[in-house]
Amino acid sequence: WEYLKSAIDRMDSAASFLRTLAVNAAFLLTFAVVLPLIAIELVQSRAIIEPISVPGDIATLGLTSDVAANRLWDGLADAAQSARTDKRQLAVLPSSRRIQFEFPDAGLSFDSLIHHVRRFLGLTDTRIGGEFVCESAPCSRETMRLRIRIVTGQTVAIDLPPVGAQSDRAYFKTAALAVLGELDPFVAAAAQIDSAPDLAMTRLRRIVASGHPDAEWAQNLIGLAAMKQTKTAEALRAFDAALAIDSNHLPALVNKSLLLSQTGDAAGAEKTASLAAAIAPRDWRPWMARAEAAFAKGDSQAALSYLDQAAAADPSSPWPLVRKGLATMDGPLAEAAFRAALDRDPDTVEAHVGLAALAARKQDYAQAVAVYRNIVRLQPDDPKAHTAAAGFHVLAGQRTEAIAEYRRALELAPQDGIVMHRLAQLLRDAGELAEAEALLLQAVAQVPAALFDLGGTLQRAGQSARARDAYVQFLAKEPDSPYRPIAEAQLKRLSN
Repeated sequence: WEYLKSAIDRMDSAASFLRTLAVNAAFLLTFAVVLPLIAIELVQSRAIIEPISVPGDIATLGLTSDVAANRLWDGLADAAQSARTDKRQLAVLPSSRRIQFEFPDAGLSFDSLIHHVRRFLGLTDTRIGGEFVCESAPCSRETMRLRIRIVTGQTVAIDLPPVGAQSDRAYFKTAALAVLGELDPFVAAAAQIDSAPDLAMTRLRRIVASGHPDAEWAQNLIGLAAMKQTKTAEALRAFDAALAIDSNHLPALVNKSLLLSQTGDAAGAEKTASLAAAIAPRDWRPWMARAEAAFAKGDSQAALSYLDQAAAADPSSPWPLVRKGLATMDGPLAEAAFRAALDRDPDTVEAHVGLAALAARKQDYAQAVAVYRNIVRLQPDDPKAHTAAAGFHVLAGQRTEAIAEYRRALELAPQDGIVMHRLAQLLRDAGELAEAEALLLQAVAQVPAALFDLGGTLQRAGQSARARDAYVQFLAKEPDSPYRPIAEAQLKRLSN
């Protein structure tokens, strides 16, 4: 019995030791997991979108406080997508989507622990809130406007204009850009560099002048904007300024290399691209820069090899394959390259455009129209996409569809004289003479050649005197037009 009792005691002691060891190991493991999370939460810049107050009449339509906060979050995502930047951005999350983790039976949450530690260290969370204000009674969606409050160390209030006829998505993207203008001005500028270039450039120059931490990113974007406008010297100065701030700034190195390739400095482009490759050997962009340098040197084989290496470096990026397709438009590799790019990202517009161009070269206009349906789906608010689609419909003999696309393009760009002219030509051929005349009268200010079609339209409508005047103006303004002999013949016929 004594022996059995002693064995049981030893087993209890061993079990107690194992329990203690397991508890301590679990505590250490938990500490090892939680400590990095705490450290990340402490150093990470973050912003919380709080519920946005909404008038009761509007809330009954579905736009509640939490929904408005989520819409603003969506707007920030749209702005980030428009910015197309690799720069680390501010982490933003609506308060309704935060996961609250509480320690069991402790009455303490992980979030509150982080909050109090950040306050103790003097680190403040950014809070984004506000309310919709009605301009007049009764309150309506069109007349209400958003007032945003951003609370960091201080409070900033931003008043937006009324919603008006804007879609919810467009309005909340505008609101998001206003928020980013305060919290991350570089991302706001990058998102508006195409839609509002003057405002974007003002923000970028302000970032540079103030010595902002994003100054090298701003200089790089200034260089890109100048590069698009073929201002080579200005672009080169901006890229060099970015590299003077950070000699390892990869986007500036890659863009400088691309610029040097465009100017014909193949040696300088290859040297700069090699520096970029040394910094990021597994990044696809330096390989793209080396490919462009090889193209500038006239070595197409080496360039295509570099594009293959760029495609292998990032199996998710379609851009090396798009560039390969563009470089081989005269050969059999182009279609395969464009389709491989679409396998990686079906929404790559440039690959669809390449396939449409290949179809047009083969005079397969029905295929080109089918491809452009995808482009219009991806860019429903781009008037150029609708204009190009209309042109392929014309070539495919689909006048009704072409008229519809031109109408949509004109809705998006109501002052585009070229679209007015082309739509008027189709309407005239369809017998819609009154509408064709109205469009041509607007178009002639931008497209003097439209006077020729105006003369023909008036002639078909039986308005001989006005048709003569249109032909006379056409001959005066377009003396070298290939249609001059036809206009002279019609003018002589009308005079007789």
